[in-house]
Formats: sequence, C-alpha cells, structure tokens
Amino acid sequence: MSMNTLRYKLHNSWIMKVVLGGTVAAMLVTAYMGLGSNSPNRLPGGMGDSGSGPDSAVMSVNGTSVTESSYKKQMDTIQQQMSQSGQQYSILMQPGLHAKALQNAIDIALLLQEAKRRGITASDAEVAKERSRAVASSNIASEIGLAPNASTADIDSALARAGQPALTVQFPDEQIRQSIILQKIEKQIEDSTAVTDQEVALPYTSFHTQHILISNKGRSDVQALERANEVIAKAKAPGANFTALAAQYSDDPGSKFKGGDDGFITQNTSYVDEFKKAAFALKPGEITLTPVKSPQYGYFIIKLDAVNQKMPADFTKNKAKYMQDAKSTATAQALQDLITKLRADPTNKIEITDPQLRADRELGLASTGVGDMTTNLNNAIADYQTALKNSPSLSKTTEINIGLTSAYSGKKDDKDTIAALKAAADNSSDAELYLALGQLYAKDKQNALGIAAVNNAVQNSLDDQQIHSEAMSLYEELGAKAQVTDELKWLASHRQDNAPQGGMSLAPASPAAGKPMNIVIPPAKTQAKAAH
Repeated sequence: MSMNTLRYKLHNSWIMKVVLGGTVAAMLVTAYMGLGSNSPNRLPGGMGDSGSGPDSAVMSVNGTSVTESSYKKQMDTIQQQMSQSGQQYSILMQPGLHAKALQNAIDIALLLQEAKRRGITASDAEVAKERSRAVASSNIASEIGLAPNASTADIDSALARAGQPALTVQFPDEQIRQSIILQKIEKQIEDSTAVTDQEVALPYTSFHTQHILISNKGRSDVQALERANEVIAKAKAPGANFTALAAQYSDDPGSKFKGGDDGFITQNTSYVDEFKKAAFALKPGEITLTPVKSPQYGYFIIKLDAVNQKMPADFTKNKAKYMQDAKSTATAQALQDLITKLRADPTNKIEITDPQLRADRELGLASTGVGDMTTNLNNAIADYQTALKNSPSLSKTTEINIGLTSAYSGKKDDKDTIAALKAAADNSSDAELYLALGQLYAKDKQNALGIAAVNNAVQNSLDDQQIHSEAMSLYEELGAKAQVTDELKWLASHRQDNAPQGGMSLAPASPAAGKPMNIVIPPAKTQAKAAH
C-alpha cells in the first residue's frame, strides 16, 4: 500500500466502497454455493434458519431470517474476490466489508422472495442431485480415503466413523434449495433477454461525449430538474454552442472548463451507469431528450459527438460466440437491475439486531447515496456509540472505532475523527492505524502528535518494510529529520539483509530518497467524480 493509497483511504474512508470484479448479481448467484467451513463447496446454512448459538439470526429481511453463517459466508466471498483481483486488505476497510456482506445477504433474501412470487421452486429430487454434484466436486470422498465415485451412503458411514457431520449437515438441504432457486431465476432472466447488434458491438465501441451537470447539492431535486430543463432547452435551440453552455452552467468542475468534453468513453469507463446508458443510446450530434437523473449527483445533459468502432478481425467468423458473450453480459445487467428494483421497494423491512452491523450498513447507505447522507451518518454514530456501551471485545472495539472514524470523517468532523482513530489505534496497536493517525495529525498541523503516532507505527511494524517506507515519508512531511535518517538506515540494512545473491541495491526503498515527497491528498468526493 503506497502512501498515496493510504492517504486516499484515510481521506475518503467514510465512502466505504469495496470494488469487486463482476456485477453484484453475478457474484450473488454464481458464488452462493461456493464456500464452506471444510471445503470450497461446503454449504454452511442459509436464509430462514433460526435458533440460538453460532447460527442465530443477525437480521431479518421482510420477516425472513438471515443467519450468522450466511452473513459470514458473504464476508468470505468478498475477501476471496478481493484476493483474486489483487486488492490489498486494509483494516480501515472493515466497516465497508461488513456493509457489503450485509447488503449481499439482503440481496439474496430479496431474490429468494422474488423467486417465490414467480413460483420458482426446487424439488427434493433436484436437491439430492445437486448435493451429489457438490459432494463429487468437493473431493470429500478422497479426503476420507474413499474412491472418488464412492456412494453417499459409504461417505456418510466413513464420516460417522471419523466423528464428522453427515453430508446432509455439511451440505444442508435448505442452502442447496436456495442455490438452485437462485440459478433458476438467473436462467429465467437469461431466457427472456435478447441482445441487439449494438449491444454485441458495444465492447468494441467508444463514444466521444460532452456533458453538463446540474448538481442536486445545494439545491432541491425539484430546483435541479427545473434548471436542467432550462439548460437543455438552450442546448437544443438552433445554433446553440454546447461547449459554451457547459462552461457557463455545468456544476462538474472536472469538465466544466473543458466545455464539458469527456473525450472518448467506453462501457468500461468509470462513469455512473445512468450516464453511459443514455450516452450510448444517442446518435452523433444528438443531445439527450430530457435531463438524465443520477440520484447521487443530479441531472446530466449529454451530447454525443462521435462514435469509433473497431470490431475484432474474427467477428464474422465467430459471431455466435460474440453474441453469447453479449447475452451473458446483458443477463448479468438485467439481474443487477432486478436487484436494484427490489432494493428500492419502499415496503421493505430490514431489521439488524447488532448495533455495530446496523451502523456499518448505515455507513454503506451514506456512501452510496441511498437516503439522506447526514441522517445515515448520524444514525451510524449513534449505533456505534450504543455498540461501545455493550462492552465489546478488543477486536470489536477497534472495528467500532474505525467505523466512527469513517462516520465522523464523512461529516467533516476532524476533532472526533482523530479521537476515534486514536482510540482504534491505541486499542489495537496496529501500525497501519497509527500511520493513518499520523496523517490526520499532519493535516491538522499537530506535528508533535503526528511524530508520536508514526513512532508507534514503527514500534508495531513487525519489521514490515512497507510500514517503514511510509513512516519515513510521513516523518519527512512532519519535519522529523532524525527519524528520517533512522528509517533510511533501517531500510538500507533491511534491503541488504534480504538482497538476493549476486548483487544488491543500496538505494533506499522510498521514492522520497534525498528529497521531500510531493504528495497531494485527493479531495473528498466531489461533483468531478459524477461522471467519472
């Protein structure tokens, strides 16, 4: 983790986003059966289970219980996907991971309820067949010394002799049934999804766009829409100059002074979906008929200037494959759209009993623009404070204070942000937290306290070269010349001790060698991020 990355995490820690490969919908459906306590394919409980002990309910979704094991399963899934995509874990992410796992568990419950409304079920025969498949792919027979094609009866007998749970316990009926139902709802959506030639060509197409953003920050949604309608009328008037209008009216500082010019964008450009969907439906020279609403940012007025398309050389020969790829993408998007619709149902009743998890979810809602951000942040702070009064364990206390750090940061309350992060760092003696605390002190011009925090990071670094490199950079910023010298010596010694045979570099392990680092702290989320 670089110093810039650490700064970004700290400055925007309340945003809580955990970026994962693929869509939420695809992850929910395809990974639902993929985790367990003993094997990649064991199924540790699911929705609707009840009772006390380790698999008691952590929340209910419209009356459906979500068990602790189901929630933990989602945590495991997220962490596996982070690992597979090369994302580095940070303790500062913990509240965001909790929020993501809770949302995934909620989404599964909502999908299962939708499947019930559609009359989608799974028979006992289908459950038995799926269990056999799961058992075969788990290699459990080989693990207990049986032939790979051993019968379920033989496996159960061997498990009983070894004092292990039976297959029906390791692969529970209800979890298998729910997995089959999720797969069926995905198949139903796939069967009803058709793709156009434009959708097939989309991955190989780029679009040159301009836009004007009328922000919903500082004005009501009604006021924003009224202003957007006024601007779009000007943009559609004969002889209108879109570039000049963008410079005059746009609230997006990232493009305003470029005449709203986005350059060429693609389906993979990190613009909000509402923007891309509207832009890709235009023809060159066209402007969106009406303002495009983004709940998080306001209203976009988009103009398409040009389209550049470069199809693969083998497209004609392998068109069927490309069509299927496009259909899979469209199916995943349709499933995601269904989840979004189910989430938005105002009759949903979601109850989370644990105040810490409830606060984590409220932080997640604040970060994604669901509901009023200030209300969500205030609720999160209140719930975290309630959780602290319940005498949690040391690790839980650390997590709660990290959550409070994020919530106070979202409210731009620097004093309480520092206090919460200091409590988390002192409670855990975590080097990364002390580095983050040092950053906050540096930003607040409290250099002596900043140096003390970085000293604690170094003392708790466990000889981690990354910690020492980042500590040296912070020492430079804080004006601690003696500590910078000490860290340079430590880094040189560490690299010498760990140098491969045949040579070594004596250069310090920091880009700051010999001169202060010029590090820019990224701004908090602004309108410049609206399209980007």
